[in-house]
Formats: sequence, C-alpha cells, structure tokens
Amino acid sequence: RLNGLCNNMLLSSQIDAGGYSITKEEINFTELVNECLHDCNIRFPQRHLDKLIDEEIFLNGDRLLLQMGINNLLDNAIKYSPKETSLKILLNQANNEIRLSVKDEGKGIDDVEKKKVFDKYYRTGNIATKGAKGTGLGLYLTKKIAEQHNATISLTDNTPGGSNFTIIFRS
Repeated sequence: RLNGLCNNMLLSSQIDAGGYSITKEEINFTELVNECLHDCNIRFPQRHLDKLIDEEIFLNGDRLLLQMGINNLLDNAIKYSPKETSLKILLNQANNEIRLSVKDEGKGIDDVEKKKVFDKYYRTGNIATKGAKGTGLGLYLTKKIAEQHNATISLTDNTPGGSNFTIIFRS
C-alpha cells in the first residue's frame, strides 16, 4: 500500500510539472489487463473477479502508466465494495475503440460527486469512504493516464448497485 501511495504521489507530481515523458510502444493490452488481474487475485484471494476479456487487443501506450491506471481502478473497486461481492472486468474492441470497464457492487457514488472523483485529492464524503484508506490520487492519476493515451474515462452507475468506471481508447 505504501509503495502504491509513493508511486501515485511521485507520478502525480511529475505529470503536473510536465516532467514525465510518456513512452509509447505497442502493448498487448489483453496480456497487461490479465497480469493486473492475476496480481489482484494474489493480493485479494477472497475476491471474485468476473472477467469478460477479448483476446489479442493491442494498443500503443506507456506500459507502466497503463498498468498503474488499471491497478487504480481495481484497487478502488475492491476498497469500496463489500468483500462478498464480485468485480466485473470487461475488455473489448469494436469500431476503432478499445473499452475497459471495471464494475463493482458497492454503495455507488452520488450524482453530484461523479465528476469530482477525478479531481486531485478528492474523496467522496459518504459513509463508504470513511473506513477506506486513500489519498484521492488514484482516480485523478487514472484520468491523467487516460488523457495521455488520447482516451476518456467515465463513471456511471452499475445496475443494480455500485460503480462502473470505463476507459475508452480511440485509434
């Protein structure tokens, strides 16, 4: 946890100061997402991950940044949803878009706070966040990482409850 916190703080400072040089290379994004999910399974063996991942999806990007963004989404979903619920991870490619979604079955996020969760250091003020440790940097960085890759990130409600974070990469 401390390592992740330090990495998020350092990367945030570098990106804000314009000091991080993004390195773009062709990445097997399917493989990268699966590696992140494998690491998540090792760290949180009690959590069920429901995966629907298309094979052989490639994109040009910075492997380290993309890995950090994926891990931030997974960490948030785990942090803010009950242990007995599943996380759903979807990765697909269609119509020149690569779409990665991480859905949880937690309390969800109020409509008024949906846009604010991507602000630096912002944490929602609901009861679900009071007991969870965090700095408010994860989603901020994930949004910055998406922007560095000409992608967008959005937050919608997961039905029947929870949150759905989706990153759309366009080629």
